[in-house]
Amino acid sequence: MFRIAIAIFAIVLTFCLMNLSGCAGFFHKMDAIHTLIGLGQNEKFKARAIKQETENFHKVKRYIVEGKIKKGITKEVASKKFGQPVVILSENSGQEWIYKPGPASWLEGEKIYLYFNESGVLKEWECVDLDCTPLAK
Repeated sequence: MFRIAIAIFAIVLTFCLMNLSGCAGFFHKMDAIHTLIGLGQNEKFKARAIKQETENFHKVKRYIVEGKIKKGITKEVASKKFGQPVVILSENSGQEWIYKPGPASWLEGEKIYLYFNESGVLKEWECVDLDCTPLAK
């Protein structure tokens, strides 16, 4: 009788251990699925960010070409009109805002730099690898 009880216990224990390892495999697969879902959402986030960068670049370019951008506007006004730049670099003399279309590389391609003084007022801008000559009125 004791041997039968031990055999039954061993079978039940083996069955339980097999199920636990199967559960671990299942949960591992679920983690992988969640990772893939996260990557997909990350790709959507990157696509939205690139689209926004490009839209902001075109806004500031349009303001420059149409002659609407003026020295003396504040960072707050620039942010509302053009959206956030891709990068803001802080310097002793103020900030440098960089706008670029999403697909452009940092080494080559179109970029627009807005230079703000230490008081947060636009002092000048620069267009790189694109023509931002204001249109004749």
